[in-house]
Amino acid sequence: MSADPLLGQTLGGARLEQRVSKGLMADVYRGHYERLNVPVAVKVLSPKAMAQGVNKDRFIREGQALAKLQHPNIIKIYHVGHEQNRYFIIMDWIQDGMNLRQLGQSRPLTPPQSLKVIERLCEALTYCHERQLIHRDVKPANICLRRGGHPVLMDFSLLKDESSDVQLTAPGTIMGTVNFMPPEQAQPGGAFGDVGPRSDVYSLGGTLYWLLTGKPPFKGRTPMETIIKLMREDPIPAMQHNPSLPPIVNQLVMDCLSKQQDVRPSCPAELVELAVP
Repeated sequence: MSADPLLGQTLGGARLEQRVSKGLMADVYRGHYERLNVPVAVKVLSPKAMAQGVNKDRFIREGQALAKLQHPNIIKIYHVGHEQNRYFIIMDWIQDGMNLRQLGQSRPLTPPQSLKVIERLCEALTYCHERQLIHRDVKPANICLRRGGHPVLMDFSLLKDESSDVQLTAPGTIMGTVNFMPPEQAQPGGAFGDVGPRSDVYSLGGTLYWLLTGKPPFKGRTPMETIIKLMREDPIPAMQHNPSLPPIVNQLVMDCLSKQQDVRPSCPAELVELAVP
C-alpha cells in the first residue's frame, strides 16, 4: 500500500498526523493546529470528488455554512481553505469521542439518557432551521459524544439552504443514508412532499430508534431494498425490540417516523416539548 502523500503536510496551519477515515467524497485526518496548539480534525476533499465540480461547490458551501454556525451542539469550525490544490475544512477534534452508531452497537441507552441526547440535538437543529438550513443527513454516525455525553452534530455535506436558489443536487438524485432517510428525500418531488424541517425530525426519530434499540428503523439486504421498505412499510415498533420502553416514548418515535409529514412533530422544538417532561 502506498504511503498517504498528505501525512506530515500542513494545510491551513494544521499539520496532518493520521488519517482516521476515508470516504467517497472526503478523507478525515487528525491533525495539530499550530496557531492555537490544539488537536483538530481536517476534512480534505478527495481528488476524485474534486474532479466533479458539484462536489467541490458542495464542499465549499458546507464549510462556509458551518463557519457561520456557533452552537455548543454543532461541530466548531476553525478554518476553510484551499492550498496545494486541496480543499479542506479544519474543525474541532472530539477527544475520546464515540459516535452514536458505535454506542448503539455496544449498548442501547435508557429512555431518559436517549431523550437527553435528542433534546440537545433538537436545540442544534432548531438553531439550523431558524437560519433556513436543513441538515438532510442526521444519523447516528454523524453525531459524536464528547466526554460526559455531550452530543455534537457533524457532517453538513448535504446541507440544504432554503434561502438560496442554488441547487447542488441533480433532479431525481437520492442523497443521504437510506436507513435514516425520510421518504420525501428518497423520492424527491414525489407523493410524500418536499424536504424541510420535518425531514430532519424524521431522521432524528430514526436516531432515537437506534439509541433505544440498537437497530435502524429499516434495513434491507441492499440500499434499494431498504428504500422500498421505507417507502411502503411501517417500521417495527421500537418497543418490540425493547419491551422496557414506556408506551409514550414508543409512540413519540413512531410519530417521528411517520411517512406523512403532518403527523410528525412540526419542528425539533415541538419534539422536545413532547419528549421532555
